[in-house]
Amino acid sequence: MKLSSCRIGIFLLLSFWACKKEIAPPYDLGCLLPYLSPSFPTDDPNFNCCDCGVDVQEVYSSVIPFDYLYPIVNPNNRNQMVYYRRDNTQSLFNGYQIWFLDFCTQERLLLANNALYGIEWGSNDWIFYTATNQNINKIKSNGDSLTQVTFTHGGYNRYPKFSPSGNKFMYQSEVNGITNLLIQEINTYEIDTIKTTPAILSWSWIDESSIFYFIWESNDVIGLRLFDLNSRQEMYIHNFLLGGSIKLLIDNAQYIKKDNSILWCAYKTVGKTNIDSGTTEILLNAFDQEVFLGLSLIGAEGDFVLNKRIIHMIDSCHIDSEYNFYLISQDGKRYDKIKL
Repeated sequence: MKLSSCRIGIFLLLSFWACKKEIAPPYDLGCLLPYLSPSFPTDDPNFNCCDCGVDVQEVYSSVIPFDYLYPIVNPNNRNQMVYYRRDNTQSLFNGYQIWFLDFCTQERLLLANNALYGIEWGSNDWIFYTATNQNINKIKSNGDSLTQVTFTHGGYNRYPKFSPSGNKFMYQSEVNGITNLLIQEINTYEIDTIKTTPAILSWSWIDESSIFYFIWESNDVIGLRLFDLNSRQEMYIHNFLLGGSIKLLIDNAQYIKKDNSILWCAYKTVGKTNIDSGTTEILLNAFDQEVFLGLSLIGAEGDFVLNKRIIHMIDSCHIDSEYNFYLISQDGKRYDKIKL
């Protein structure tokens, strides 16, 4: 029997993965296979950015035409994703584009071009994001029904997170210098104030009646807390000691039901904390030239899409960065770039 070149290529790629990390569990690839490229992160011994502070300028050159941020996988279909895209060939920045991608049909659709930060895809097929006017908008995955949801002036509403049913969303709001973590009903717009503090870093849902958040406990400690919406009780899970470093500055997190744990992404680390025991497992550590920007679960097993920045030094005052997505296995041992 004569094999086609396509089948031979797929066979060799799968064989390569199997040899690369024999102890890693297999991905449920779905329609992702044609978009994946095996990735082997390595340290850059010549990198010396000193955290790329105030005096270092990002070039945004056309050599890297697009930056990709905020990947969110459809909770109802692991073969669909939305994400931010920045066009680096345009000198004027008026907001990020939001793109829809179906890995099976290869359909790509521009949904919006006024995104600023944060995006969430609910089980109700609404996609929420913070627009350039600092208010939350919603839109359907086919590009229909763009609607403004919040109407704050002079403050912000950011990082919406849907409840599992899609009937509520949680977000951080600042009005007149007062910062609140709020939960809002989708249909009635009724608002529940959970906590009044600017110290919360990241938040999401466990189920319809409980949430979690990461909060500054002190200048050097970030705490993971659960909050019961019925009893209004807060429960301690784990404290992260920073030790003067920003390595564990947590950016976003999601709940994994199968092992009752929180998968979290920090500036230089990805880890998982078990709610029952409070124990933490480190899955990934970034090299000096890398920054982890966020993640999105893909399926129920714990595999996830990671957003990573790789910084390239041009000279002592200029850098050019790549922002891309990577498919990571639940144990952190398999690592493949998603080619967009």
